[in-house]
Amino acid sequence: MIPDSILEVGYNLLDKGLVPDFVLRRAIRTLCGVRLREIERGSFEANHAAKMEWIEGVRAREAIADATEKANEQHYEVSTKFMLSCLGPYSKYSCCLYPTGKETLAEAELLMLESYCEKAQLRDGLDILDLGCGWGSLSLFLAKKYPGARITGLSNSTSQKAHIDSVAKERGFTNLEVRNGVIAYLKRPIG
Repeated sequence: MIPDSILEVGYNLLDKGLVPDFVLRRAIRTLCGVRLREIERGSFEANHAAKMEWIEGVRAREAIADATEKANEQHYEVSTKFMLSCLGPYSKYSCCLYPTGKETLAEAELLMLESYCEKAQLRDGLDILDLGCGWGSLSLFLAKKYPGARITGLSNSTSQKAHIDSVAKERGFTNLEVRNGVIAYLKRPIG
């Protein structure tokens, strides 16, 4: 067990961007290995049964999202300046793609955005909906890549919407509209 004082120093270094990328990658790989070994210790049948129990629990729920107001308060309305300081140049808010493990964050963001386009078979001229559009990485990328497409982003965060709107205006994108809303409560079609 690592003493709290050492953890605090580590977190402070991490917060200041002073932990080298190779150290972070090694730590992440180590933690992922620990999680995989924990999973592998159980039998296939036990792991499958636990997964199916979780799936059935999700299916039985009435709401698709819980405590969305709390999520906004604690997570989505964090300062834009702070959040953007933690993200890469595309403001990609979720997974990136590191096929060789040697990509920069910018390259990994771009590879993932291109991967979305390929997998979804996107092309110019389509109407595209980006649910939970985060800080606009995909919506803004699509607006540039497909100038003849109509992109609609849905965000439950006012600060994220404001950020995306300002970047879209700055870049002259007229094919992108971001709306505020919570998908769990949406009753009418978007578009």
